[in-house]
Amino acid sequence: MKKLLATSLIALLLTACGSKVSGKYGNDMVRYDFHSDGTVDQLAMGMQVRMKYKLEDKNVILETPQGSMIYVLQDDGSLQTPMGKLTKQQ
Repeated sequence: MKKLLATSLIALLLTACGSKVSGKYGNDMVRYDFHSDGTVDQLAMGMQVRMKYKLEDKNVILETPQGSMIYVLQDDGSLQTPMGKLTKQQ
Protein backbone atom coordinates (compact mmCIF):
# COMPACT_ATOMS: atom_id res chain seq x y z
CA MET A 1 0.00 0.00 0.00
CA LYS A 2 2.78 2.42 0.92
CA LYS A 3 4.56 1.63 -2.35
CA LEU A 4 1.41 2.38 -4.35
CA LEU A 5 0.89 5.65 -2.48
CA ALA A 6 4.52 6.70 -3.04
CA THR A 7 4.33 5.86 -6.75
CA SER A 8 1.08 7.80 -7.13
CA LEU A 9 2.55 10.80 -5.31
CA ILE A 10 5.65 10.82 -7.52
CA ALA A 11 3.51 10.63 -10.67
CA LEU A 12 1.37 13.52 -9.43
CA LEU A 13 4.43 15.66 -8.66
CA LEU A 14 5.98 14.95 -12.06
CA THR A 15 2.73 15.94 -13.76
CA ALA A 16 2.47 19.13 -11.72
CA CYS A 17 6.06 20.10 -12.54
CA GLY A 18 5.73 19.27 -16.23
CA SER A 19 6.02 21.67 -19.10
CA LYS A 20 3.13 24.00 -19.67
CA VAL A 21 2.37 27.02 -21.75
CA SER A 22 -0.24 29.62 -20.86
CA GLY A 23 -0.87 33.30 -21.28
CA LYS A 24 0.73 35.72 -23.69
CA TYR A 25 4.01 35.28 -25.55
CA GLY A 26 5.41 37.59 -28.18
CA ASN A 27 8.13 39.58 -29.87
CA ASP A 28 8.18 42.67 -32.10
CA MET A 29 6.37 40.89 -34.96
CA VAL A 30 3.80 38.54 -33.45
CA ARG A 31 1.85 37.79 -30.26
CA TYR A 32 0.27 34.53 -29.11
CA ASP A 33 -2.33 34.15 -26.35
CA PHE A 34 -2.52 30.53 -25.16
CA HIS A 35 -5.76 29.42 -23.50
CA SER A 36 -6.30 26.44 -21.19
CA ASP A 37 -8.91 24.96 -23.56
CA GLY A 38 -6.23 24.08 -26.13
CA THR A 39 -6.71 27.12 -28.35
CA VAL A 40 -4.28 29.91 -29.10
CA ASP A 41 -4.89 33.32 -30.67
CA GLN A 42 -2.17 34.62 -32.98
CA LEU A 43 -2.02 38.36 -33.68
CA ALA A 44 0.32 39.49 -36.46
CA MET A 45 0.16 42.43 -38.86
CA GLY A 46 -3.26 43.43 -37.52
CA MET A 47 -4.82 40.02 -38.19
CA GLN A 48 -5.97 37.56 -35.55
CA VAL A 49 -6.16 33.80 -36.13
CA ARG A 50 -7.40 31.18 -33.66
CA MET A 51 -5.73 27.77 -33.80
CA LYS A 52 -5.57 24.63 -31.70
CA TYR A 53 -2.41 23.56 -29.91
CA LYS A 54 -1.17 20.64 -27.89
CA LEU A 55 1.85 19.99 -25.70
CA GLU A 56 4.15 17.02 -26.10
CA ASP A 57 7.01 17.24 -23.62
CA LYS A 58 8.60 20.62 -24.44
CA ASN A 59 7.10 20.81 -27.93
CA VAL A 60 4.15 23.13 -28.47
CA ILE A 61 2.43 21.88 -31.62
CA LEU A 62 0.22 24.44 -33.37
CA GLU A 63 -2.38 23.16 -35.83
CA THR A 64 -2.43 25.74 -38.63
CA PRO A 65 -4.44 25.67 -41.87
CA GLN A 66 -1.15 24.88 -43.66
CA GLY A 67 -0.22 22.03 -41.29
CA SER A 68 1.50 21.64 -37.93
CA MET A 69 4.17 23.98 -36.59
CA ILE A 70 6.37 22.94 -33.68
CA TYR A 71 7.63 25.49 -31.19
CA VAL A 72 9.98 24.50 -28.36
CA LEU A 73 9.42 25.59 -24.76
CA GLN A 74 12.79 26.72 -23.40
CA ASP A 75 14.04 26.34 -19.82
CA ASP A 76 13.68 30.11 -19.28
CA GLY A 77 9.95 29.90 -20.17
CA SER A 78 10.29 31.41 -23.64
CA LEU A 79 9.25 29.73 -26.90
CA GLN A 80 11.70 29.13 -29.73
CA THR A 81 9.91 29.40 -33.09
CA PRO A 82 10.93 29.53 -36.76
CA MET A 83 10.29 33.30 -36.53
CA GLY A 84 12.54 33.80 -33.51
CA LYS A 85 12.19 33.75 -29.75
CA LEU A 86 8.88 34.58 -28.09
CA THR A 87 9.07 35.79 -24.52
CA LYS A 88 6.35 35.55 -21.86
CA GLN A 89 4.43 38.85 -21.70
CA GLN A 90 2.91 40.41 -18.59
